[in-house]
Amino acid sequence: MSPIHELLSNINRSSSVILHELDGNEPSFEVITEELNQREQLVSKLSDYQDQYSASSFDGDALNNLKQKFDTFTVLNKDIQGRAEQLLQLQKEKMATATKQLKAEQQYKSSRTPNISYF
Repeated sequence: MSPIHELLSNINRSSSVILHELDGNEPSFEVITEELNQREQLVSKLSDYQDQYSASSFDGDALNNLKQKFDTFTVLNKDIQGRAEQLLQLQKEKMATATKQLKAEQQYKSSRTPNISYF
């Protein structure tokens, strides 16, 4: 196997770790950041091999294996992006709720006739 196969496997493994972390109850952004940095380095190495290995240098099985790894890479990236967007939306909703609750509490504390329209 070529170094490209190994790099793609490592990139996919790193992407799986990121996705697993995003799917957890309490995602560790430290772990995600480390994996993203590692993945960036692997992708950079992959681009270094671009000129050394053309598609014609691989036989049919190796080329199919590479295609499968690239397809996996694409699916993992779409899943990561989708999950990150979901988490961002959830955090936005939590912030909006916390802001409303804080405004309501401030209104309640500062007024004899509290405005509870924030709820």
